[in-house]
Amino acid sequence: MISTPGHTVGHHSLMVHLRKAGWVILSGDVAHFQINYDRALVPLGNASLAETIASIGRLKGLAAKYRARVIVQHASDVFERRPQLPAFLN
Repeated sequence: MISTPGHTVGHHSLMVHLRKAGWVILSGDVAHFQINYDRALVPLGNASLAETIASIGRLKGLAAKYRARVIVQHASDVFERRPQLPAFLN
């Protein structure tokens, strides 16, 4: 569990190591769309602009350090383009 406040006060993301896929970060609601993650864009209504930007930076740092795949999972169109479980892991 990675503390990623900003969207909400107690928001968390999840980083897991999968035997076949390696490190994967599930972003939760830290970014609504891939463009929000890529450019650290914060939509209106987040609890804290500064904490959201810091949380996105934290995930980017972990992704670089561990060569992790970041899955921005808030929007269904983004999720549908990702490899689907469980076939993805086979």
